[in-house]
Amino acid sequence: MKKVFNKFTIGLLLFLVIAFIVVRSIYGGFQEERLIQKYLNDPEKKQFAEMLRTDQKDLASNPDRARLIGITMDMGLQWYNLMQYDLAAKWWEKGLTIEHNNDIGWYNLGNAYRDLRKYLKAENAYEESMDVAVSGEIDACLALGEMYKYMYTKKKDKEDNVYLKCLKKHGNNRDLIARLAIYYRDNGDLENALKYFDQLFSIEPGADVSEELRNLRIKQQAAEQ
Repeated sequence: MKKVFNKFTIGLLLFLVIAFIVVRSIYGGFQEERLIQKYLNDPEKKQFAEMLRTDQKDLASNPDRARLIGITMDMGLQWYNLMQYDLAAKWWEKGLTIEHNNDIGWYNLGNAYRDLRKYLKAENAYEESMDVAVSGEIDACLALGEMYKYMYTKKKDKEDNVYLKCLKKHGNNRDLIARLAIYYRDNGDLENALKYFDQLFSIEPGADVSEELRNLRIKQQAAEQ
């Protein structure tokens, strides 16, 4: 009797889970349709709604497109442009189930979670993008550093770790070196600020960087006296 009851309980739980997934999917479809109709009547947002409608028709007429990441990335982008970040995240997550090692997909997902203020999820998405990015693709590095600095400030002391990690992977990237120089300057680390402003000057000589170096050397001399 106990075994029969356990099987019944497990079966019931499975049924409820499946039913929940189906209902959520149907509701999600109604939600998207309602929003598309709304935005089609908004002159400023109509173009994005029309792109979503085009993608929907494309999926309906070409079911095989559902197995490719491109259309899910585009639908996520249009929802993001409409500031519907939860729906953008939904479509980008779908795309990443198709092509898990897509650095742009992870970067986009990080942006959506950041704008939803789900900073831990954004951090994880950015780190995934950083791990799979090819040489020179540093958008996730810069975005994660900015998030630490301006939004997820309880980790603001980790900003330089992000740039240092990306430097190891991508080499002497001008933007990463500039971010490190500014980080160390703003946090009073004169030695490292001088180091990275020197590197920046060797890559991109200019009056602004030269002035930064001059000011830092004056501060360093004053600190040594």
